[in-house]
Amino acid sequence: MVRSATAVALLAALLALAGCGASPVPLSSPEPPPESPFAACPTPISESLAPAEGPLAGMTLPCFTGGEPVALDRLGRPAVINLWASSCDPCRREMPELQAFADEMGDRVLVLGVATGDQWNAAAWAGLEFGVRYPSLFDPDRALAAALGRNTLPVTLIVAADGSIAATDVSGALTVEELRRLVSENIGLD
Repeated sequence: MVRSATAVALLAALLALAGCGASPVPLSSPEPPPESPFAACPTPISESLAPAEGPLAGMTLPCFTGGEPVALDRLGRPAVINLWASSCDPCRREMPELQAFADEMGDRVLVLGVATGDQWNAAAWAGLEFGVRYPSLFDPDRALAAALGRNTLPVTLIVAADGSIAATDVSGALTVEELRRLVSENIGLD
């Protein structure tokens, strides 16, 4: 008993010397959540499109910034859809490359992120950290990844204007040059 009382006293003295006991930092006051860095999501272009087949058929996810959910098979234009999470290192390395590609493509190719299995605050902070402005969807339940049969991230889809998936990349090493090549080879845009 004397030994444990001595150990407790020693631990208390060490904590006091280290400054850990003087003024504890309250755990209940984290930084306030940031505003979303992402652009507003696109409105589906055409209800007259033929129903897409495959994993995007009928897949609708909420926009990270709020507003109407986005039907992934009704975008009506070529798209690069990137499933990512703030805790995924390869995802974080690809984000600036995807933003540079989005800036280069303008309205010709929609770049759309999907925060997958993530928390809203963590995803928003990652977007701010990497200067990402392209629209992003929020999929905390990993519905799209499950529909694609994928359990690891990142996953990048090259999607034709009709909503069909033309190519899938899971390398985690996409660059602007590689994105250009994938889009050019699979949906014919230069």
